Amino acid sequence: MPLLKVVFLGIDNAGKSSILNIIEEKYSLVSNPQPTTRIERHDELTDIFGYDIISWDIPGQSVLREDYVFQIDRTLEETGMIIYVIDVQDTKRIDESLEFYEKVLQKLRNDKIIPFISVFIHKTDPDIKDDPEIIANTERIKKAISELSSGFEVDFSKTTIFDRWTLYLAFSYALKKLLAKDKQQEVQQILREFAQNNDLEAILLLDDKNFLLNDYLPTQEVQNLLQDLALICTFIYKTAVENKLSTNRVKIDLNQETILLHPITINEKLFFLMALTPNAQKEIAPQLDQLVSKLSKIPIEYFNPK
Repeated sequence: MPLLKVVFLGIDNAGKSSILNIIEEKYSLVSNPQPTTRIERHDELTDIFGYDIISWDIPGQSVLREDYVFQIDRTLEETGMIIYVIDVQDTKRIDESLEFYEKVLQKLRNDKIIPFISVFIHKTDPDIKDDPEIIANTERIKKAISELSSGFEVDFSKTTIFDRWTLYLAFSYALKKLLAKDKQQEVQQILREFAQNNDLEAILLLDDKNFLLNDYLPTQEVQNLLQDLALICTFIYKTAVENKLSTNRVKIDLNQETILLHPITINEKLFFLMALTPNAQKEIAPQLDQLVSKLSKIPIEYFNPK
């Protein structure tokens, strides 16, 4: 399976290590964070989107980040993706973070390294996300990063450790940028047709680690509902399996709609199909074999890892 080097960058206290610990489910380390004083290599993320991911967490303290990023060429060598983390709450240090970001880009340009860059506007916590200062800081960060990033492809995600789904979603969106766009569109078309043929309003396709691979989400309202419930549904299913309860689906009945989560196997790998339907009696299990057959034929990394 191919390796993908992902480098996490940002100044100190931005939250880089906590993000990695959440994604790797090392929750005990989140409650007692320690400053990163050397490059920490994480190899725990295996078979994500068809890649084994090597994550490098670079120290953020000013004296250390200068040494590691600008004096050690191997830090950025062969980097496939950079995740740059900015603390949106730390208004006083946003300029410092932007200055460091600009220096990183200059180093990348000098070394002719042009990775995809995903900017995590971090600590956008649920209780303050609508605060005027947070909104203003977010727009300021986006504007400055966009102006600095000529020649690089960059996207933005709002993240917080208090909503794990924001981290899975941000990481998923970033990784999807590395996959063939036409093949992803082919997967989405298959999901769309499956939804339309089976009285489904929307579909999410997740891997067994909760990363979002593809979806069919016709409205923002439907998107918010399914994404808010995704981790709950996969948690229920995995808990049932761990306790040796016989189950082939999770079903949640809402007022007027029903959520269904089915495990499916594509080329011996576990995935989850999550669907929203207005029909409380709807069963999609009989149609899943046909869906799996179509998906397994698409030469995309997460279905057919090399």
